[in-house]
Amino acid sequence: MRRSGMTQQISWRRRSFYLVCARHNQLHLRYMMGTVRESRRPPIIMQILPNYHMGITAALIAGTVAIHSAGSFFLFWVFRKHRARTSREPGYVKLTLLLTCVVLALLVLHLLEVALWAGFFYRQGCFPDLRTSVYFSLITYATVGYGDVVLTEEWRILGGVEALAGVMMMSWSTAILIGALQWAYNRLLAIWDSQPPKV
Repeated sequence: MRRSGMTQQISWRRRSFYLVCARHNQLHLRYMMGTVRESRRPPIIMQILPNYHMGITAALIAGTVAIHSAGSFFLFWVFRKHRARTSREPGYVKLTLLLTCVVLALLVLHLLEVALWAGFFYRQGCFPDLRTSVYFSLITYATVGYGDVVLTEEWRILGGVEALAGVMMMSWSTAILIGALQWAYNRLLAIWDSQPPKV
């Protein structure tokens, strides 16, 4: 049989990869339909998440970590720069403003991560509009989970993955906030200790 022009342009490695992917997808489909024997069923993880789902999940998690990491490093840089420029200890009002800025910056990071997941859900057509996608992503990321809006069956595993990612990112933010509070308390203690005792 004479091969087509498109097949001739594809290398043997790519053809092998396509055949393996096609074979896996065929086995996964036959397993879901109940027509494949027990010995030929795909692995458990493949039954839960197909190949492309695992890749998309990993990409979303990597994007979430990248956003939070970049924001956290920026906060550390700002704190270090502020400490180098300040010759005297900041007062109570200035420390309160700094802590407020830290909280707002962390909230912005979390909202960006929510927007990342919401953009994916909207692009995949999981919800009819962007507003619903953002709403679902926010309540899932924050582990509220009202249940009034749910994902389609194809992508419902991602809801749990986003919730797990949200818990870890909020724990990360909690550690940053604790460090900022400890720094502020140390500055206040230094101010109080430097004041002469009242007679």
